[in-house]
Amino acid sequence: MERGNKERLNPSNFSSSILLARGLSFLDVAHYKHKVSDICNDVWKITPTTASRASFNTNIKNSIIPRLEDEGFIEFDSHKQFVESCMPYPIGSKLFVQKNLIGIPRLYQEQINHFDIIRNVQDFPELKSEIESKSSKPQTFGRDFNALDEIDAIRTQTINGRDFTFSKAFITGEQSSETWKKVLDTADDVRIGLRSLMDLQGEYGGFIAHHEIVQATGWNSRAVNRLIRSRPYGYFSENTYS
Repeated sequence: MERGNKERLNPSNFSSSILLARGLSFLDVAHYKHKVSDICNDVWKITPTTASRASFNTNIKNSIIPRLEDEGFIEFDSHKQFVESCMPYPIGSKLFVQKNLIGIPRLYQEQINHFDIIRNVQDFPELKSEIESKSSKPQTFGRDFNALDEIDAIRTQTINGRDFTFSKAFITGEQSSETWKKVLDTADDVRIGLRSLMDLQGEYGGFIAHHEIVQATGWNSRAVNRLIRSRPYGYFSENTYS
């Protein structure tokens, strides 16, 4: 899954997504930092969508800060150097998304494939063909999938003759495509069962015991043990799986 020096999409191609990411990041950081320059430095690290710091600074100054201020999320001092107050993040973040995404139907509809693709692979790699078959906008799936691939949010690797799509977290973090190969290069019932097991683990708050799995799923103990042996390394411990 090595990546060459491919030409990346211009950040303007994802302006709405960038606005959302930077706006939410600014709201988040503003709760524990008050100097605007310090907040911007953190937002720059959180949203690396361009190699041009000048472009980033212009976007923050001319788009993000005015929008946050005009919509009442944050109050600045007269020189825009310090945050004087901000809306509580659990409220402000939802309102920000409502006003800047859900409240703009065309914007949401045009990006629905982006959300669906990321949602399908953020916790577990998935067959590209499966993601495409579930698409609510199949006519633009290829365009949207390639766009996410161009900005390196997802990557695809062929395993045993089938194309699996990974989120970037599986490649750049401690987990990697190599870790997942033994899981993905198995019978579909094992792979699907393991994904169901991990979803169940999430519903239990990240920790689940063997007997809880058996009780919740109705699977026999031997089948559960088989899935646990097929796990990606580090996902489950001996008696409590986390």
